[in-house]
Amino acid sequence: MVKKADNTRIKTATVTNYIVVDPKLDAAILPPIKSIIVPLGAKPPQGRLISAFGNKSTNDIMRHVRRKANKEEKYILRVDSIIDRGDLSPEKICTIKSLPKIKFLKLDRLASETSEKIYNIIHLPSDGDQMDTHSLITTYPERLNRIFNHPDFAHVNAIAWKAMFSQKPLKRANLAAIRSPDIFVRSEIRNYTGNSPMQFEI
Repeated sequence: MVKKADNTRIKTATVTNYIVVDPKLDAAILPPIKSIIVPLGAKPPQGRLISAFGNKSTNDIMRHVRRKANKEEKYILRVDSIIDRGDLSPEKICTIKSLPKIKFLKLDRLASETSEKIYNIIHLPSDGDQMDTHSLITTYPERLNRIFNHPDFAHVNAIAWKAMFSQKPLKRANLAAIRSPDIFVRSEIRNYTGNSPMQFEI
């Protein structure tokens, strides 16, 4: 829990992005903060920042991007951002009743009636009936914008889902689509002592 500028206390979650830095360029000007790439050729929701979420998923993704940067003789700066997550229900899942208070929506923490509501928002006739809510978003993460744009979810700051990073072996990681970087309570670049302004690349 943190205090906002007006001294109100809010419950928060942390999401992570990164900056790829080329040591041959001017260190006083930082490149933009990158979205996490949605894996396996899936399309991200247009106009949304994609962040890593959860300790294990974040560490796995950061190791991957560091290895890639090292091969290109670059390095990574980790950027952690704090987001207002709202309140969870006592059952720790999103029910229809608790939905208006939840600002960080986790698609693997939905009550059946909430899952059905979201399914009806994102499902297309061409999908058939073989996939549930979470499977649809794993396959078509661009449809997260259907949730963001629905009036019943206008208060939601971020939507998290388990993205599939490989099929054999099966490997998933938590990603979060952020409505806009403007909703961050604050962002911090780890191990950075300069004063270059932060820019998010959407």
